[in-house]
Amino acid sequence: MLLSGAVLFWSGNNVVAKAIIGQIPPFSFTFLRWLIASLLLLPFTWTYVRRDWRKAARSWIRLLLIALLGICAFNTLLYMAVQTTSAVNVGLITSLFPVCIALFSWLILKIRVSPVQMLGMLISFTGIILVIVHGDLSTIATLEFVDGDLWMVIGIICGSIYPVLLHDKPDIHPLSLLMIIILLGMLVSLPLYLIDLLQGRYIHLNGSVVTGLLYISLFPSILAYMLWNRGIEMVGANRAGLYLNLIPILTAIMAALFLGESLSWYHFAGLFLVICGMLFFNLRQLFPMVPVTR
Repeated sequence: MLLSGAVLFWSGNNVVAKAIIGQIPPFSFTFLRWLIASLLLLPFTWTYVRRDWRKAARSWIRLLLIALLGICAFNTLLYMAVQTTSAVNVGLITSLFPVCIALFSWLILKIRVSPVQMLGMLISFTGIILVIVHGDLSTIATLEFVDGDLWMVIGIICGSIYPVLLHDKPDIHPLSLLMIIILLGMLVSLPLYLIDLLQGRYIHLNGSVVTGLLYISLFPSILAYMLWNRGIEMVGANRAGLYLNLIPILTAIMAALFLGESLSWYHFAGLFLVICGMLFFNLRQLFPMVPVTR
């Protein structure tokens, strides 16, 4: 439930970002998102941060990498990508998340994926492809790739390292961890924001931009990362990564609800396959083997 909630909020981030990206530069978008999030969160976390900062300082390199890759780089590259690439391509590239997380878990943590888990990943990936091609495999030949696709691939690689690095996080309160990561993410994105200002790329403030920034700063930034961090702690990076396959489908459903886009049979069929794949991946946890007794 925690991981599903995080994925739901991140799907909303895709819809809102697509709606206002033309009025706010990507670099500024990332910095302001985390600036607002830190201001909203700081009054509730200051006590924990003040108590835990010495412990956190011992792992400052790991925390800085988490903030740089998962907070700053991934989100900035996502906002850069949606400027030029299509939603179809973004959905396709997002489906690489579980595979990349499994790869980095193997390289960094030496965690292997079982054949049954590989089957689950394949089933989920099939569901994503079904949505992307609108239920017609012949449309694969018509897919076109642009610069934004490359930015999204790099973003997926950066974002995939985030849950793997969380495996050895410092032993501090979850609110301290979240606040420190957000503050570091804001600081490393500050130079990018200054680049926007120096190059004359300004924000067009209006009601929709302010509302969008507030939503993204609260739900996809604070609440989603809080749920995501706790979910990874409970089930591990590999199992958590598979839930990211829900993002393209949930984004399509939310776009239909809030942007008036239509839903078709392949959305529901893809969702069914993604859920089946998640069940296969977690088969051992759902139905543990009963020990044999003599």
